[in-house]
Amino acid sequence: MKKIVTLTLITLLSSCASNKETDRGPGSVSMQTLNEPTIDVALNEEYEPNEDQAIQNVIHEAMVALKRDYHPPHVPRDAHAKSHGCLQASFTVKNQNLPADLRVGVFKENKSYPTWVRFSNNTSDPMSHDKDLDLRGIAIKVMYVNGKKLMTREEDELTQDFLMFASPIFFVKDIKDYSEFIKALGDGRAFQDLLTRPRSLVQLATAQLKAKSKKNPLKLTYFSATPYCLGLKNNPAKRPVKYSVTACDAEATRLAPNGDSSRPNFMREALVQSLNQKDACFNFQVQLGDAKEPAVYPVEDPSVLWPEKGSLLHPNRFSPYVTVATLRIPKQIFDNPERDQFCEHLSFTPWHALPEHRPLGRTNRMRLKLYEAISSYRHKSNGVERREPKTLDPKTAYPNQ
Repeated sequence: MKKIVTLTLITLLSSCASNKETDRGPGSVSMQTLNEPTIDVALNEEYEPNEDQAIQNVIHEAMVALKRDYHPPHVPRDAHAKSHGCLQASFTVKNQNLPADLRVGVFKENKSYPTWVRFSNNTSDPMSHDKDLDLRGIAIKVMYVNGKKLMTREEDELTQDFLMFASPIFFVKDIKDYSEFIKALGDGRAFQDLLTRPRSLVQLATAQLKAKSKKNPLKLTYFSATPYCLGLKNNPAKRPVKYSVTACDAEATRLAPNGDSSRPNFMREALVQSLNQKDACFNFQVQLGDAKEPAVYPVEDPSVLWPEKGSLLHPNRFSPYVTVATLRIPKQIFDNPERDQFCEHLSFTPWHALPEHRPLGRTNRMRLKLYEAISSYRHKSNGVERREPKTLDPKTAYPNQ
């Protein structure tokens, strides 16, 4: 069976919504009602020309590939289908590094939250070999987060999602380019398409080779790549930001076990070995952008790297990442069928968030609609109800099940 491999970009794990589909994909997928439905001009958001049509083109091609390659009741995610494990964790906020006006949302108070963490490969093939070129991912579901969420259908849920992968940028600048790429991918012309955009090709290859050099999910640094708002719309101090998670202790991480790259699941095996021995720890970091410097910190072009250090051209225009929370993963046994099944049914979306952490930019707007279509089809095909977990115990995560 032919498998699609989405080389990178935005299908970073699935969400769910209800959409009507044709035999080859959804027809008109409407944006799920949000508590904040409009773009934020003050943070330099603007619609891409023909944005809705470009998004529909992406959804169509993704659905074509998914329906071609998989059949109910075994339909995986269209990307990040291979899990290295779902882990119980804690997310402890240390907001003293943020300006007072931006200690909002999850960062409002110094507090510790129970959290689920999922490590994955980017590929759509859940049986892929870990040695293949890939961008690894991490999805974080912080629990017991009070407050109305952006997606009105799930506004009373108590979870906040953060999605990241092992590259600080995406390899295409807009939805049109990605639409053309995913169409070429389906036609077997992905490399030829990237040759027309050499900058994208270099960015993609560099990120994949860097990720491939790490033989344990705990040894990677992960990035949101796309921007988010930190602060409510009516907060004059609100800022565009990006997120990252990086190891708390570089030396301890260097000494963590490496997987045997001759084995197809060596990333999971390294994770199992690591968490049999000791706890793992990541720093959750925020990079503050500046809406007054849109060329330096663009919100509509995720292929541009926000500078962390000064340069000869812009010696004073940079923003280093600062640690605002600790993600701690305790020693645990997770490599079992029960945990794997629980993990398979989890859904993640950057739009499952408090308004204070609203996703920004065209790529995130595409993710909203794309995730709706894919996850709705996936859960329906597999006969699984999409629900948010209530506890860190798979046996009690879904009351009344």
